[in-house]
Amino acid sequence: MRIPKFSKIGNFWLPANPEDKLSGTLTISESGEAELEVAGVFGGLKKMFDNDLNIERLNGVLEGEGSVTLDKCHYKTKNLALQGISRSLLHVNRVFIGAHYKDGEDIKFSSLKFSLEGFDEWLSISGIKTKHDQNFRNVSIKFRAPKEIRIKLTGDIDLLFTFEWTFPGASNVTEAKINQRSFVKLESKKLMKFEDFTRLAFRLNNFFCFATDETVTFTSFIGTSYEIKEKRADLEVEVPIKIIYPSLPFSKTAPDVQRNKILFRYNQVAKKLGKILTKWLDAYERYEPAFNLYFASTSDAHEYLENKFLSLAQAIETFHRRTSEETTMPGTEFDELVAQLLLTCPQSRKEWLEGLLKYANEISLRKRLKKMIDPFKSYFGSARDREALVGNIVNTRNYLVHYDRSLETKALTGIELWGVCMKIEGLFQLHLLKLLGFSSSEIEAIGKNHGHLARKLAKS
Repeated sequence: MRIPKFSKIGNFWLPANPEDKLSGTLTISESGEAELEVAGVFGGLKKMFDNDLNIERLNGVLEGEGSVTLDKCHYKTKNLALQGISRSLLHVNRVFIGAHYKDGEDIKFSSLKFSLEGFDEWLSISGIKTKHDQNFRNVSIKFRAPKEIRIKLTGDIDLLFTFEWTFPGASNVTEAKINQRSFVKLESKKLMKFEDFTRLAFRLNNFFCFATDETVTFTSFIGTSYEIKEKRADLEVEVPIKIIYPSLPFSKTAPDVQRNKILFRYNQVAKKLGKILTKWLDAYERYEPAFNLYFASTSDAHEYLENKFLSLAQAIETFHRRTSEETTMPGTEFDELVAQLLLTCPQSRKEWLEGLLKYANEISLRKRLKKMIDPFKSYFGSARDREALVGNIVNTRNYLVHYDRSLETKALTGIELWGVCMKIEGLFQLHLLKLLGFSSSEIEAIGKNHGHLARKLAKS
């Protein structure tokens, strides 16, 4: 999550003890990390020397915001002075602005709306139209609010693309500005736990990371529940609850989402987006370890190039393992061989041999790489080029895992290692496109027109 940082004062208390309030300051960083500094210790002197540093939940009233719930807190420091002002500092895992939740109460919503970096660029839908004459002396600006887009995601959940806008006041005579923003919204027919909503939102976020070829992160979360309403004029409306926490994925610098870097845009997949998203979510269930390794490698999760490479190599290996049941020999033949070897093995070495043979029937990384490259071999040069690429990946992976001196000179470093990382990224992207139902001709068009992918796959 990337938000404007803020620091606000308020009063806070344990949900079971609302009369014992402590004043304090809630500070939230740009990445959603929250800390609460309070004057004293919750529970007073009897809790000062308690070894349990965790506080499941706090309620409060926050300056300019109103009701707030601080969830999954723990003390970083405790201080209760007998004289003067004492200060204690707590880490806050999640902040819910707009409602109070009791101890043990499940936090549930019927909708979750969020904004994403680069989403406006990916969606490219605008209600703003401008006209001007040849001399730019007559200019007209027209705005028609875009219609929301609704997609059936699962039996109980709809995905919506919604729009919000601001327009100039009547008294402004020197400036006319219309600001439109796009949002993603999940609507559920039944109340869902916050964790279930965010798990789904995280997987959708990674879909947009893939589509834009950038690490894009959330910039806002708003949840509503049909059980939490307030009166406005003569209407009862669901209370918007602002949610803040350090969500993933996250990059230290804001992404530069450019049209020529986007892998595919909304207008290219609009008619089949529902099917694509269904396949994406189904694939996430099956290939989650590979997906997580891939997206970790493309974000700032790895500070060192070697770690990025290892994550990518493991991602492509895991992806193939989840898509193929191929083994070195038939299962029954392997089981018979293992039984024979264990029968003749000294008792003192059987445990060692069993561990050694546990994964012995799996095909090698080299063979898996060849299998993964084969459907897209035209993107990776000649047979000799492909063989060299596979060899470089295997040798470098083996060296970085085992640090075998005999492989040290064969392992890639620096710009060569970076180039191989880009090729593995590109290979993974090609397989994801195929997995989502893109045809060979569509994938070929993306490979030609998408400059960033083309550079990843280019021969060094």
